[in-house]
Amino acid sequence: STGANAITYNITQLPPLSATGGSTAYGMNSSGQVVGNSYNSATGLYEAVVWNNGAVISLGVQGMARAINDSGTVVGETGSDAASSTGVGNGVAFMYSGGVYTSLGTLGGTASGAWGINNSGTIVGMSNIGADPANVLKAHAFKYSGGVMTDLGTNAPDGYSRAHGINAAGESLGRGWG
Repeated sequence: STGANAITYNITQLPPLSATGGSTAYGMNSSGQVVGNSYNSATGLYEAVVWNNGAVISLGVQGMARAINDSGTVVGETGSDAASSTGVGNGVAFMYSGGVYTSLGTLGGTASGAWGINNSGTIVGMSNIGADPANVLKAHAFKYSGGVMTDLGTNAPDGYSRAHGINAAGESLGRGWG
């Protein structure tokens, strides 16, 4: 019988910043802290947030938080297009730790987004490399460590790449074409 092998799940609804707004969760650490974005009716913006023990906390930036490590360091992307899954939005990759917001910059373009962080604090994501943020085909995966953003390249000269996550060994994964 399949009943003996049934798995039980608990679904927890995370509160939004505003009663009239929605929220989306994107990442979680081993302590159960969850990150994402939520609509704030006071500002009229979707803001990067952390849910800690069920309480929602705005990070004070328009955009989204995509990942959180076990130390509570949050990474994501600022901007109004941060929720776009089709490419780089119109903001910049960020790190938020201990109440301090840090912009990670770009690989020479105008937009970037951080998608993953490991427990060593190494961050991965993508950045456009040209002046046109809408040109997703000019975006490369990056690794950010020690205050330096490193271009991870693509598998073709005019290709595209994006790093989605990174493990404890520093190996990243993502997608690309070219």
